[in-house]
Amino acid sequence: MAEAIPISEAKARLSALADRAEHQRERIVVTRHGRPSFVLMSPEDLVSLEETLDILQDEELVASLRLSRQQAAEGRLIPLHEVV
Repeated sequence: MAEAIPISEAKARLSALADRAEHQRERIVVTRHGRPSFVLMSPEDLVSLEETLDILQDEELVASLRLSRQQAAEGRLIPLHEVV
Protein backbone atom coordinates (compact mmCIF):
# COMPACT_ATOMS: atom_id res chain seq x y z
CA MET A 1 0.00 0.00 0.00
CA ALA A 2 1.27 3.47 -0.84
CA GLU A 3 2.15 5.84 1.95
CA ALA A 4 -0.22 8.79 2.31
CA ILE A 5 1.11 12.16 3.45
CA PRO A 6 -0.43 15.63 3.67
CA ILE A 7 0.48 18.14 0.99
CA SER A 8 2.16 20.42 3.55
CA GLU A 9 4.55 17.60 4.47
CA ALA A 10 5.08 16.75 0.79
CA LYS A 11 6.10 20.34 0.08
CA ALA A 12 8.63 20.27 2.89
CA ARG A 13 10.05 16.89 1.87
CA LEU A 14 9.61 16.95 -1.92
CA SER A 15 13.23 16.16 -2.78
CA ALA A 16 13.36 13.17 -0.43
CA LEU A 17 9.99 11.93 -1.64
CA ALA A 18 11.12 12.25 -5.26
CA ASP A 19 14.20 10.17 -4.44
CA ARG A 20 12.03 7.46 -2.87
CA ALA A 21 9.69 7.41 -5.87
CA GLU A 22 12.53 7.33 -8.36
CA HIS A 23 15.07 5.05 -6.70
CA GLN A 24 12.98 2.83 -4.44
CA ARG A 25 9.99 2.71 -6.81
CA GLU A 26 7.62 3.77 -4.02
CA ARG A 27 4.27 5.36 -4.73
CA ILE A 28 3.32 8.17 -2.40
CA VAL A 29 -0.24 9.44 -2.15
CA VAL A 30 -0.40 13.14 -1.34
CA THR A 31 -3.52 14.25 0.48
CA ARG A 32 -5.27 17.59 0.65
CA HIS A 33 -7.74 18.11 3.50
CA GLY A 34 -7.40 14.41 4.33
CA ARG A 35 -8.40 13.20 0.87
CA PRO A 36 -6.10 11.78 -1.84
CA SER A 37 -5.10 14.52 -4.29
CA PHE A 38 -2.28 13.07 -6.40
CA VAL A 39 0.40 10.37 -6.46
CA LEU A 40 4.16 10.66 -6.74
CA MET A 41 5.66 7.78 -8.69
CA SER A 42 8.63 7.04 -10.91
CA PRO A 43 8.39 7.71 -14.64
CA GLU A 44 9.13 4.02 -15.23
CA ASP A 45 6.13 2.99 -13.12
CA LEU A 46 3.92 5.42 -15.03
CA VAL A 47 5.06 4.05 -18.40
CA SER A 48 4.48 0.50 -17.17
CA LEU A 49 0.95 1.33 -16.02
CA GLU A 50 0.16 3.07 -19.31
CA GLU A 51 1.45 0.09 -21.30
CA THR A 52 -0.67 -2.26 -19.19
CA LEU A 53 -3.76 -0.14 -19.83
CA ASP A 54 -3.03 -0.20 -23.58
CA ILE A 55 -2.78 -4.00 -23.50
CA LEU A 56 -5.98 -4.38 -21.50
CA GLN A 57 -7.87 -2.23 -24.03
CA ASP A 58 -6.90 -4.60 -26.87
CA GLU A 59 -9.54 -7.34 -26.69
CA GLU A 60 -7.76 -9.62 -29.17
CA LEU A 61 -4.48 -9.39 -27.28
CA VAL A 62 -6.18 -10.09 -23.93
CA ALA A 63 -7.94 -13.12 -25.45
CA SER A 64 -4.61 -14.36 -26.81
CA LEU A 65 -2.96 -13.95 -23.42
CA ARG A 66 -5.78 -15.85 -21.71
CA LEU A 67 -5.46 -18.69 -24.23
CA SER A 68 -1.69 -18.80 -23.75
CA ARG A 69 -2.06 -18.99 -19.97
CA GLN A 70 -4.63 -21.76 -20.31
CA GLN A 71 -2.38 -23.74 -22.65
CA ALA A 72 0.59 -23.30 -20.31
CA ALA A 73 -1.49 -24.47 -17.33
CA GLU A 74 -2.44 -27.57 -19.33
CA GLY A 75 1.21 -28.24 -20.10
CA ARG A 76 0.91 -27.46 -23.80
CA LEU A 77 4.23 -25.65 -24.15
CA ILE A 78 6.65 -25.22 -27.03
CA PRO A 79 10.36 -25.25 -26.13
CA LEU A 80 12.10 -21.96 -26.89
CA HIS A 81 14.63 -23.58 -29.22
CA GLU A 82 11.73 -24.68 -31.46
CA VAL A 83 10.39 -21.14 -31.72
CA VAL A 84 13.66 -19.30 -32.31
